[in-house]
Amino acid sequence: MKKKLCTLMFCALILKVTSLENQCHIPEILRGSWFSVEDGKDTITKFDERFMTIENRVKVLCDYKKTEHNSDYTIAFQYDRCYHCIKFFVRTINIVEKIEGVCTNISNSSKEDFDSLCSKLNHNKITTLFSNDHYNRGLVNCKTSLQGSWDFAYERPGQFSGRCSNPKSRIHSCLVPDKLSLSNNQKFTMAYQKCEGKDATFQGMVEYGCFGDWYRGDKHYFAVYNTKESRKAEAYKCFIKNDTNDSILGISLTAECNTLNSPTESPEVVYLSPIKQNSIEAGCKLPQIISGDWIDSVNIDAKIFINQTHIAETDTINGKIMTTDYICQEQRDNIFVMARYSVTGCPNDYVCFEFVKNEDNIITYKRGKPTVHHQFDRACSFPFFETGKNTTHNYYFRRNPKPNKCPFKGKYTFTQKGDVPFEVRNPKTITPDQEVKCKNTFSEFRVSDAQTEILITKKSCSPGEENKIINEPDYVFKCISYWTENEKSYLLTYDESDPVYQYRCWVYGEHGNKISISQAIGSSCSIKQTMTSQSYTEQAAVALSLQKTDL
Repeated sequence: MKKKLCTLMFCALILKVTSLENQCHIPEILRGSWFSVEDGKDTITKFDERFMTIENRVKVLCDYKKTEHNSDYTIAFQYDRCYHCIKFFVRTINIVEKIEGVCTNISNSSKEDFDSLCSKLNHNKITTLFSNDHYNRGLVNCKTSLQGSWDFAYERPGQFSGRCSNPKSRIHSCLVPDKLSLSNNQKFTMAYQKCEGKDATFQGMVEYGCFGDWYRGDKHYFAVYNTKESRKAEAYKCFIKNDTNDSILGISLTAECNTLNSPTESPEVVYLSPIKQNSIEAGCKLPQIISGDWIDSVNIDAKIFINQTHIAETDTINGKIMTTDYICQEQRDNIFVMARYSVTGCPNDYVCFEFVKNEDNIITYKRGKPTVHHQFDRACSFPFFETGKNTTHNYYFRRNPKPNKCPFKGKYTFTQKGDVPFEVRNPKTITPDQEVKCKNTFSEFRVSDAQTEILITKKSCSPGEENKIINEPDYVFKCISYWTENEKSYLLTYDESDPVYQYRCWVYGEHGNKISISQAIGSSCSIKQTMTSQSYTEQAAVALSLQKTDL
């Protein structure tokens, strides 16, 4: 009888796990092994699809889960006759932070009462988990964490008094020229030097791999691991910085971000001094037609200014304005070697540019990879610069462009399919009394008489039912440029009323009295986008089928 009872209890456990199989699955981003320091103890936490295991001793079942913002997960784990709630914040692919609640008796809780069950999370105690699987997950680019080269002085109030200032102490976080792998700029170094009279200071080079950055309120953190340190508690570290004053960094001594209150209230405080760079003289001139103010098709937030000898790219990274100058060094036909100069203190390198096509509103160009070689034959040849039909082109769009002629003219009715279809924009068109006045409507795609604008009206009145308000277009796109590339026809338009993407790329094709045209999500068309593309999978927003009409 006892044996049968044990068997039934075992079966009940199996049924319990099986019944919950479809209710709670730990997100893939959390699965794996993580390291943290909790209550002063080094802790290894592992997740699989259903269970969380702590220090290979405590194994708890994922019971209920709630997802917020696609990156925050609140999970109720069943443990020791109670529910234990933990909220996880996914900061980067290698960093997760958590807050925990108290155990709530199982008999008094249910899934329907999930919010009450997990209402007592301790927001004042945040624990940072560092991925032990970062070799498989990969590092991230250090650009948003730390980019540049500085001399530095440092303080460690818990180990020595005062500040250690040695002119040979240096931080170096820069793109490595000639390194063509995707892992470029994912590590940085800190070269520490000893200071006389401060025995706790040391001399040595530390290499950190970047785990990514995140914010808690207005506090900007980033995490790293020491590539030469085998002790996990000392290998993983947190940094804190102030975006408005990035000359001071706070660093944790162990894998505990909570020891960082501010850059100046940290176990280690680092004071940065920019490294002065030598100026670079121009050795050639750029085409006059490309001078002016432009926008980069890849990064529409970046401002581009071009004069006879320089290309200046200005971008805002974490609230800080960063400018990179490209200075003309050598020219052969329409190919130029440009010296890249950055105010971050990183060493200068060289990049090859080819200006393929220059028009009033658009520059088509190719950009090579950075190299230490300034000679034309080295900088503008494989593997740093590739030529041929299959190479990728980039574009500069003129800021405040002048309208050009559209590639087609006339009036069309249209049908549409896509993730972001055209809607009635003008609220005047949807009042009930106007709907009565205009019973028969159609969707209209019309090119202006000057052939410089495309006017799209979602609901246009049929002949004989004209209503001046209803026939106002919902969308007005200025035609900026059109061209043929990769055996496809492209159109670039400008809509100053669009709050997100003022510049739009389109792929189109004409066949008889019909036109198929696909609008891209943003200012660039994907290589896989066609004239019938309609979804995000092809980086398209909507596809229109146009039928010419005399209406």
